[in-house]
Amino acid sequence: MSTTVLPTLTRPTAPPSEPSDRIAGLWVVGTVTEGGDGPCYTVTADDGPVYTVTGTGGTLAAGDRVKVRVYQRDRPVYCGTTEAWSLMEIQPAG
Repeated sequence: MSTTVLPTLTRPTAPPSEPSDRIAGLWVVGTVTEGGDGPCYTVTADDGPVYTVTGTGGTLAAGDRVKVRVYQRDRPVYCGTTEAWSLMEIQPAG
């Protein structure tokens, strides 16, 4: 048995300066502008913004219409030139 003393967590003295919970996800409807087998895709939303999405979405082709639920990553991903978003869910869009 180890004799190492484990650290004790201290109680916070103030609320966090940044949100500490991930958002439930942002739904984006748009067109795949850069597809492939993943894990990186680019989706141009119907209202204009371009999202670099990383995750396991299967094979997506440029021109596919999709509805994706994403959350913004807190670490950089080298998949494109826009802010990286992680894929939570993907559905075909009609």
